[in-house]
Amino acid sequence: MLRRLLLLACGLSCFTPSAAFAQDTPLWRTVGQWQIRVDASLGFGCFLVGSYTRGTVLRIGIDQQNGNGYVMVGNEAWRSLEVGNQYDLAIRFDSNSPWRGRATARRIGSGEMVFLYLSFDRARFLVELARRNNMTIFYQGDVVTSLPLHGTNAAVQEMLNCQRAADAARKNRPQGDPFAGSPQGPGGPSFGPGGPASGPGPGAGPGPGGPASAPAPGGAPTFRPTPSQ
Repeated sequence: MLRRLLLLACGLSCFTPSAAFAQDTPLWRTVGQWQIRVDASLGFGCFLVGSYTRGTVLRIGIDQQNGNGYVMVGNEAWRSLEVGNQYDLAIRFDSNSPWRGRATARRIGSGEMVFLYLSFDRARFLVELARRNNMTIFYQGDVVTSLPLHGTNAAVQEMLNCQRAADAARKNRPQGDPFAGSPQGPGGPSFGPGGPASGPGPGAGPGPGGPASAPAPGGAPTFRPTPSQ
């Protein structure tokens, strides 16, 4: 009974995020109920990820390779999702105007769970993520899931700190030396949570402290906020 009450009180589960995100995504730091990780396949872009009691996994991060932010959400119960198919979604923070976009179903690495992926190119999305209390996802007008956003302000700021450090490590890597970088990851930059300067800055990617980035090339689906009425 006590365990059940604790899980309900937390909102986010005590379980670790999907194993798909633990592969090749080293942990930068844990902030409350969120993990901040680095994805080498996205130009060493940092992201935050958390899992909820009903199995939903939410990942939001920065794609430094394509120059945009992105949202990924999945649940093992969403078995009807087909990899490569697209789904029109809306995401609403609290009672604000929703963001709308076309999500693509993707499988991450060797994991079985299929995620819905959308990119965004406006800093305002991360600002809302950091400041709001709840995120509701809609598909065809129906609520898919409603997720509490406990601790996202600190998690977003730490994600931007992570990105700043990752960018600095890549910039300072000796040119022409294929062996420079982290010994724990071939070709990767060497950095850790003890090294970054506090607070986001220019070049940190989309977010409250950085400029909005251009959308990914190749017509990738991009979230756009609904125009104010």
